[in-house]
Formats: sequence, structure tokens, C-alpha cells
Amino acid sequence: MFEIGNIIFIIEILVGQTILLYACPKRDNYVVRMGISAACCIALAYFFPMPLEILYSKFSAFYQLLRFFVLLGYTMGATAVCYKIPLRTVLSL
Repeated sequence: MFEIGNIIFIIEILVGQTILLYACPKRDNYVVRMGISAACCIALAYFFPMPLEILYSKFSAFYQLLRFFVLLGYTMGATAVCYKIPLRTVLSL
């Protein structure tokens, strides 16, 4: 089962990071990199598994937490690809 909430969450995070990192130095071909990174993040979020068995079990809260951390990791990777900032700074976003 696919969850549209994953896509909404990824878009919110990407827009927020883009606004907050506006003044940071950008890599060459920033627009192309950002477009490809955003498309990859959205595709990965769309195909993130959401099995109904887990959503209605006792592991639901853990799975939701894991899901949000994985989706946040996708956007951190996109940030590292698009901006000239150190990796430890990307991890602290």
C-alpha cells in the first residue's frame, strides 16, 4: 500500500530546507541537481512500503518513527548533493 502522506512530508521538508538554506553556497548546476534530487526523494517516498499488517499492530509507533527518519534521511542526501556545506552540518539539520 502506498501512502500519499510520505510524498506530502517529503515536499514539506524539501521546501523548508530550501527556504532555510537559501543563503548557503550552492553547487554548480543547482537547479538541475535540486530537480533530480527532489524527483528521487519523491519517488523513494512513494515506494516506501506501508503494509497494513504493521500499521494495525503493536509495532505501529516504531514503524512510523522509522518511516519519518528514513524520509528525513532522503532529504539530507538531497541537501548534501545540492549545497556546499559539510556533512556534519547536513546531519544537524
